Amino acid sequence: GPDTSVPFKFSKDMNAGSGNCTLIPDLSTLHPVPWHGGHDYKIGEAFCDTCSIKDFKPQAFSSRNLAKVQIERLEKIGYKLLSSWESEFNLLHKGEEYPPKAINYNLDVFINEHYLHFQPFIFKLEQAVKGCGVTIERLQTEYAPGQLEITFEPKYGLKSADMLFIFK
Repeated sequence: GPDTSVPFKFSKDMNAGSGNCTLIPDLSTLHPVPWHGGHDYKIGEAFCDTCSIKDFKPQAFSSRNLAKVQIERLEKIGYKLLSSWESEFNLLHKGEEYPPKAINYNLDVFINEHYLHFQPFIFKLEQAVKGCGVTIERLQTEYAPGQLEITFEPKYGLKSADMLFIFK
């Protein structure tokens, strides 16, 4: 079968265990950050690859670099990575002491009426993330009190991981 090992060779030159590295912006990830800057400024953000200070080669232990290497290996044998994420979280009342009281305690999940509790938040959230290229495929309530689940539109390569990072 195919070789599934991750090529990794540890050396002292990799700046292991330290923050000493060169950041190289990946301009293909440049996206607006609409919730910053107000009406006067437009703010953007790009992800960076971490590289060696000495020779600007990608750091072998960088998770972004490891993912790029694996995606290239897939493409060499005729495959493309298409992936998506699911993010679940609980929406709670602001300012309450622990344990917090969740917004919705009804256990009848997947009922449209539950969205009434979440509408202001959901509308603001969708507008904010859509403005920076994150596409929500589905949003639904879940079993726990105040729990929401959001799934994202599938993307090729690293774009799916990037969308989740932007969302968080």
